[in-house]
Amino acid sequence: MVSDNFWSSKHTWRVSANNTKWCLIGCAIGDFGTIAVMQDTGVSVLIIFALAMLNGIILSILLETYILMRQSIRFGNAIRTASGMSLISMLSMEYFWRTSQGPGQTEPIALPLIPLPTTSSSG
Repeated sequence: MVSDNFWSSKHTWRVSANNTKWCLIGCAIGDFGTIAVMQDTGVSVLIIFALAMLNGIILSILLETYILMRQSIRFGNAIRTASGMSLISMLSMEYFWRTSQGPGQTEPIALPLIPLPTTSSSG
């Protein structure tokens, strides 16, 4: 059972907020990075988003594991903690973010693909 001191500890909340921040940064880098790199490849948007979700989750877990190890947590415990504490919530968030529909919409809402500069060889 978790003691009352755990829930009222400002230090615990500060560390938790910092770890969550790094988890979200890792997820965003993996997610948006995949979309940016693959948007002009001709691969289906569904496959790109599936890979973006996967890469976001993987990078988030790796970054969170690194942050936990810097806090003197052994690798095995750090990766289990990073995986266990956020994997279900990340999968749920990604799924609902990619498949939610607005009023009167028949297609899932998706982020617009990030425009990348293109080069043309005219001349």
